[in-house]
Amino acid sequence: MMFRQFKDGLVAGEKRIFAELKSAMSLSGQANVLVMEMLKTESVEKIQELNHRIRELEKTGDQASFQMLSEISSGALVSGVVDKILELVSLVDDVMDKFYYVSREINRMNFSQVDGISKKDKLFHNSLYKLLILSGDAIQLVSRIFDEGNMKSALSLRSKIKEIEQDGDNVKDNALDDLYLKSKELTYLEFQYYINLHHKIDDILDDCEDISDLVVSIFNSFTK
Repeated sequence: MMFRQFKDGLVAGEKRIFAELKSAMSLSGQANVLVMEMLKTESVEKIQELNHRIRELEKTGDQASFQMLSEISSGALVSGVVDKILELVSLVDDVMDKFYYVSREINRMNFSQVDGISKKDKLFHNSLYKLLILSGDAIQLVSRIFDEGNMKSALSLRSKIKEIEQDGDNVKDNALDDLYLKSKELTYLEFQYYINLHHKIDDILDDCEDISDLVVSIFNSFTK
């Protein structure tokens, strides 16, 4: 069964939730770009500005999540998929929250680096940047899966997201290997900072994979 035909059979509330989930993912896409900008600049003022912009996106995302939860609690959805859609709302919101966590950490570390960015910082910034490129790609695919017209295409997108997540694991693991090798050159603060950021962005990729799995599962519920 075509998902587009399936959507035509939904009540207005379900159609709206899927559209709002896609819109919420676009906020994370914007945050992803801003975090990449944070890694490219050494300006204290610019990093502060970017962090503030991500905070505003996070607030917008929270408002969107609250609105979706209110709609869901009103009983406008098919009971068989309510739990899965609630989990989707939580995961989509969690992606935005993680970007704000990353931006706050970059902003905090920015104030502690009075001597600017060193060569070792640039090495680990490069691996973080690679992860952010992957997360940006995954977010685009997740946004597309909310609009997908048939199960075959949805499964193809999910497969691509899984491949991106696996690529992210490789980038993260290689970066962690480098971190431990160079641990004697790093302060404890620097070591924990880079460990946490690599794990957090990898967690975003995991969330994207989980979202795609849930969407496909919801599609399955309506095509049986």
